[in-house]
Amino acid sequence: MTPMARKKAAPGAPARGERTMPRNLAEEARNLLRPSGRQPYWLGSQPIGNLEDLVNNLEKFTDEHAFWVADWIEYLGDKGTADRIRAERQRFKEILRQRYEELKGFLGRA
Repeated sequence: MTPMARKKAAPGAPARGERTMPRNLAEEARNLLRPSGRQPYWLGSQPIGNLEDLVNNLEKFTDEHAFWVADWIEYLGDKGTADRIRAERQRFKEILRQRYEELKGFLGRA
């Protein structure tokens, strides 16, 4: 049996042409967009509970908050993005917006 035939025969395989989300990306989307069992950051009286809340309130943060933001993103489960923020502190808002844009399409499936 060829590798392609084996793949077609695999139970639970997606239909031909069906878009699938890599398992790790699905998990990252869930961790950042719908964190479970994680405490929010309180910005005054407003809770910042996920990446979407953070992106929607970025104007309230300065470059001095970048390291805290990186720690919180890592707490939610995204070490890669946290490391990028730590390495390029002055770009942390751009990095967060890019990550949100990458994951928001999976919000309904995460």
